[in-house]
Amino acid sequence: MTCPHCYGIGYDASGYTCTCVPPAVVAKVGRKYYDRAPLRGSSWRRQIAYLAKFLIGCSVASVLAALVLAVLTLTGCQPAPEPKVKAYNDYAPPSKDRMTVQLVWMDDPTKYCALREGTLRNEGESYLGCAAVLAKGTVCEVVMRKPKNFNDGQTLEVLGHELMHCLGARHE
Repeated sequence: MTCPHCYGIGYDASGYTCTCVPPAVVAKVGRKYYDRAPLRGSSWRRQIAYLAKFLIGCSVASVLAALVLAVLTLTGCQPAPEPKVKAYNDYAPPSKDRMTVQLVWMDDPTKYCALREGTLRNEGESYLGCAAVLAKGTVCEVVMRKPKNFNDGQTLEVLGHELMHCLGARHE
């Protein structure tokens, strides 16, 4: 290889000595220097190194995502509380498969239900609703407060309870 400044004569066009560093010498045959040959497959080695770095990055990202998901699952999300349902001791399952239901909405069904049953259960206790089978057992009338929306859980629970009475279910 020749120097780009002095073209191998040792000094440049202005007469100063050349300051170029000669290339690394591996072998000299005659007047020619031979450098090391490039390693075969070096571009593949580079690609494999990039792939290894990429896979390590993906593994770290997966572990971080799993940790974030675990933290959110354990701390941020609370399960919905179980509804408080009164347990009835003496229970008879529904005995009918079909029934026509008539719904009557009232702001306070306590007086109506107390008159229908003949007495108020306990002093100060109010009725949330009541059901009565009419017309030779083919029509059932459910009297209760109208639900505000789909999230009015207590009122919807009372509706289901009274519908069970319409179908023949009984409790103490």
